[in-house]
Amino acid sequence: MTIGIIDSGLGGYSIYHALHKAYPKAAFHFLADQRNAPYGNKTAEEIKSIAHKNIAWFKSNGINEIVIACNTMNAVALDTLKTDFPDIKFHDVVYPTVKQLEHLKLSKILVVATRLTIQSDIYARTIQSLLPNIKVTSIALPDLVQKIEGLNSIDEITGYIESNLCEKDLLNDGLILGCTHYPLAQDSFESIFKQRIIDSIQVMVELFKDKKFEEGESHCFTTKDEAYAKHQVHQLFQIEQEFTKIEV
Repeated sequence: MTIGIIDSGLGGYSIYHALHKAYPKAAFHFLADQRNAPYGNKTAEEIKSIAHKNIAWFKSNGINEIVIACNTMNAVALDTLKTDFPDIKFHDVVYPTVKQLEHLKLSKILVVATRLTIQSDIYARTIQSLLPNIKVTSIALPDLVQKIEGLNSIDEITGYIESNLCEKDLLNDGLILGCTHYPLAQDSFESIFKQRIIDSIQVMVELFKDKKFEEGESHCFTTKDEAYAKHQVHQLFQIEQEFTKIEV
């Protein structure tokens, strides 16, 4: 059985790459919906419509288990997708990411994410449902995805992050990267925030540790420019990755 992975862009590729590396014989199909990126600056209704089309594409290709490797889609569209596609098994990234906090004994958490993810309050609500004594501060970084996808320099990305965080924000015990693109700016975050940084990548690998995979081929798709997607992955991951352009 092939497992689908969906994101607006290359944040989801980080999860695809980690899963493919951990389970090299398993079949994963990663879709980077770069034509509609970034998701985080759209409306909730726009995201729901886009998400429905993307999931329908996976279903038309016989894929009935999907990782929603996009925090924004999880935040505003997952409930609708579960209703619209009751025969598909969805895996979200928010809950597994937050659940890591149970073992860290932190008291103050900073969450950074896209504008729409922050507006949805999904991280604060999930954290407080599991660990009600943790104080949560949430900050949107609305332009960070575009800077990462645009292959901006580390200095430019670091400067952008710094300009959106105040000294008080840096006093939190931990930082959740609430967008799968943000680990691609890990060096910038580490240069600014000196406490624990939590992301979604390894926890998604562990999610499948007991799964009995069928052997198959893995492929990557984009809704925009396959040559540029290949170039982006080469620049960000130092990997030669072929993409196939599709229409959704």
